[in-house]
Amino acid sequence: MRTPCMRRRAWMTWTWLLLNCKGPTITSLPFPISVKTDGDVIMAQAATRDQASRFALLVDTGTPITAYTSASDPSSVANVTTRLDLYSSDADGIARQRVTFDGVSIFTAPLGKIAYTDASPVDIDVKGIFGGDLLRNFIVRLDYKSPATSTITLATNQWTCACQLGEEGHAVFPFSLLGGQQTLVLSGDLFLYPPTRVYVDACLEPTINPLPDAPCVSDDSGTRDSRYRTAGVDVRLLVATGFPGLALGQNVYSRLLHDPPTEHRRLILPDNKDGPGLDYAIGSLGTATTSALALVSRELVLGPCAELARSRRLRRIDSTQKRSDSVSVRDTKSCLTKQACEQTLAGCNDRGANAAAIVELQQAPEIWVVEDTVPLLQRINADIQPGQATIEGIIGGKLLKQLALTIDYPNQRVSVDCCPNQDNRVHCDTLPGCYPRFIPGQTDCDGCSKK
Repeated sequence: MRTPCMRRRAWMTWTWLLLNCKGPTITSLPFPISVKTDGDVIMAQAATRDQASRFALLVDTGTPITAYTSASDPSSVANVTTRLDLYSSDADGIARQRVTFDGVSIFTAPLGKIAYTDASPVDIDVKGIFGGDLLRNFIVRLDYKSPATSTITLATNQWTCACQLGEEGHAVFPFSLLGGQQTLVLSGDLFLYPPTRVYVDACLEPTINPLPDAPCVSDDSGTRDSRYRTAGVDVRLLVATGFPGLALGQNVYSRLLHDPPTEHRRLILPDNKDGPGLDYAIGSLGTATTSALALVSRELVLGPCAELARSRRLRRIDSTQKRSDSVSVRDTKSCLTKQACEQTLAGCNDRGANAAAIVELQQAPEIWVVEDTVPLLQRINADIQPGQATIEGIIGGKLLKQLALTIDYPNQRVSVDCCPNQDNRVHCDTLPGCYPRFIPGQTDCDGCSKK
């Protein structure tokens, strides 16, 4: 069950060196940084050693490197070692310095704007991008309160274990940072960057959550409710705070069997200053019998939709019912199943399996359907492959603002809860992960996880 969102702020001022002996000195004050979220992207203020006047900085978990436009030479593309300061624009109108990177290696590049048509036209000048190469040093907490009062917090320690986060009502999604498969070439020099890309696995249009009211078995003959069976479309989504919409590739959207979208628009992104922009069509998610999507934690061998169905089945078990293989899978009082697969793949058997963490949204913002061949998706997948599942969509600000989100880069996990603000209420359910105890035959939906 959900509990109210809980946020903690007790971090100490710190200064430390990156593992690279030539890395920057990073100094951070333990306070939230006030940002703007007009246009559904996160905009902060920053300054550099050679550019003392503050400029608009896009905070983007989906961009692997940090860059800014040089005021003295806007067309410059170069690697520079400088000082980067982040400021908080507080309610009293005073800009206060919050984070400093001294001796940091970043890039100059000609950046443009973010522009698209929503309820009203959005046009935001971007003079810098705060990318994953620097964000990956922090635990990043996002709080979308309103376009004028939103905050981010950059912390360096997380004392809260996943089990306690679950007890507080948060769903925890472990991940492995992706990317770093390409190099940058500038003036004959090669530049490497680390893995920075954060993703979540999701099930699109699953049947509406039957919990807690609907039983697994609907009559004496043992007929099972179809909502406890696998349904929906599996997808892997990139988390990008600098992208305004919720985008899906045409291929995965077509698997939903919706009518082709007919309304077309165009998005201009800052790293494509003189390009044609990103064309997209307006689609939708969710029907009368399905939710829009569910974020699902990755457990063993099953995909997101199968893990979602298993999670629902496991949560219907009486807390005293054993989950060992000695219990018949045909027991009409149980909805647990055993999949047909190799015996060595224990993850195919419901009994003793983990119940995945779930965040399920019955409604979602409009979907931006893009061609799978657009440069944006091509660049992302070129950076993470080979060896990784294809990224088929992007979770941006329109969906992120409906959630309380913490991206824990050092521990490689995302903590999520449904915490819409007063102007943006949605039907959203959070189910923390449940993991078997070490005591055979017992469940642990109220206990501690090892994750």
